[in-house]
Amino acid sequence: MVVVSDAGPLISLAVIDQLGLLEALYSEVVISETVWREVTRLIERFNIPQIYTLESRVRPLVGVNTFSNIMDAGEAESAALYQELGADYFIVDDGDARRTAEAHGIKCVGALGVLLKSKEAGLITSLRPHFAVFVKQGRYYKKGFLNALLAENGEAPLP
Repeated sequence: MVVVSDAGPLISLAVIDQLGLLEALYSEVVISETVWREVTRLIERFNIPQIYTLESRVRPLVGVNTFSNIMDAGEAESAALYQELGADYFIVDDGDARRTAEAHGIKCVGALGVLLKSKEAGLITSLRPHFAVFVKQGRYYKKGFLNALLAENGEAPLP
């Protein structure tokens, strides 16, 4: 299964030291050149040097970027790369980008979806400690939404 990831989910998974889940769940993880530039600019800010383990996953977009006028640069290039590669999923957390991508027939999943699939697959035992780090690090997930996911999965809410 081939996935193309945007920057946000990569940063979120790196912040909780779970980038390895991508390769455990998906046979091929691809990152656009623009997304790579975005995440490498943020390595020190988020203390995520482990992001360099994904450098070999960077692929150039060969064709035309038909999303460049309707999404931010990294999301647009990733969506175009998804189409070019015939990928299975676009990993994106931004709500507007996700809605736009899905309106163009792109199947999406976010970092939280990756964690849910990882728990279902037995790759992680609990969501709560990861969600707690997201809250502590100021990642953009709403605490109420995280607590709803925890409740659905039989885990205690975050304080």
